[in-house]
Amino acid sequence: MTRRSVALVILFTLISCSIYWFYWLYVTTDELKRVSGRDELNPGIDLLLSIVTCEVDPIWWTVLLSQSTPPS
Repeated sequence: MTRRSVALVILFTLISCSIYWFYWLYVTTDELKRVSGRDELNPGIDLLLSIVTCEVDPIWWTVLLSQSTPPS
C-alpha cells in the first residue's frame, strides 16, 4: 500500500474543505481491497455511506477492520 503522510492528509483535508478526506477514504479502501483480497470491501459503498452518515461509517469501518483476521 502507498504510504501517506498523516500531516499532509490533514492539511489537504483542511485546504479542500474535507473533499480530500473522501478521496483518501476511497483510495485507501480500494488499495486495501486489492492487497488483502477481501471482496467484501467496496470503496464506492464506503464512500457513499461516509457521506450519508456524516462520517460515522468510517469509524465503524475502522473498528471492523481492526478486529478482523487477515486471510491465510
